[in-house]
Amino acid sequence: NNFPSIAGKTILSVAGGFSSGKSAFLNSFIRDENVRLATGINPVTVVPSYVVCSEETQIKGYSYNGGAINLEPSLYKSMCHEYVQAFGFDLRRILPFISVKVPMDKDLFGNLCIIDTPGYNPGSLGGAAASDRSTAVSLVNQASALVWVIGLDPAGTIDQSDIEFIESTPFRSESLYIVLNKADVKSQEDILEIMEQVADDLSFAGIEYAGMCAYSSTSKSDYPSNGLTFDQFLRSINVKVDVVGKITSKLDAVFNAYKLAIKT
Repeated sequence: NNFPSIAGKTILSVAGGFSSGKSAFLNSFIRDENVRLATGINPVTVVPSYVVCSEETQIKGYSYNGGAINLEPSLYKSMCHEYVQAFGFDLRRILPFISVKVPMDKDLFGNLCIIDTPGYNPGSLGGAAASDRSTAVSLVNQASALVWVIGLDPAGTIDQSDIEFIESTPFRSESLYIVLNKADVKSQEDILEIMEQVADDLSFAGIEYAGMCAYSSTSKSDYPSNGLTFDQFLRSINVKVDVVGKITSKLDAVFNAYKLAIKT
């Protein structure tokens, strides 16, 4: 009710390890230069953002009791761990999520709501960072599709901890896409080699995915991909969903179980 522009949208979670460049990756699709998700060397995604495609730009912070406040793009951009730590308490306790309505490509994002999640392995920067993993887990589980972002610097391959995190999620085959980010730091030859290695590692773990591509958030150039291209993946999930129908069927299942139990 508070955030009507999310209704009927397919939820897409963008996740990955600390410093894989998830926020910069999402920024590259936002057409309003004034709006930027916080990026930086330290873990920065503190309050989860729900990003939706819109004609007008509007950023709102939501409280647990249903209230909402408008946020200026400049304030929103500065909301990193250091900024939040200056308050002396975990801001997420009173501001659990932010909605970001921004101009994007309608053909790719018109029916999507993208969740920008904190890195699941941010290290130990105090209370806010310590809860990042559980926040990432709960946000990923809200979604119906997952883009997993891997930074091509420094190691440039998929960590075992990444594989374990993906294994703990329900996403496989057509609902999972792999992005090798920061492709501009590697040669074409290296990218193809890393892509092959990541494909082997995922295959060995029994994880099927819709496709994999290399991507540069800075140059937005075309890089190699296998399976679906990223555009094809977005188009395949860019569909309206019947949220009310889903809730109704869940409620019906509960009532039917009670009816059966009472009858028995």
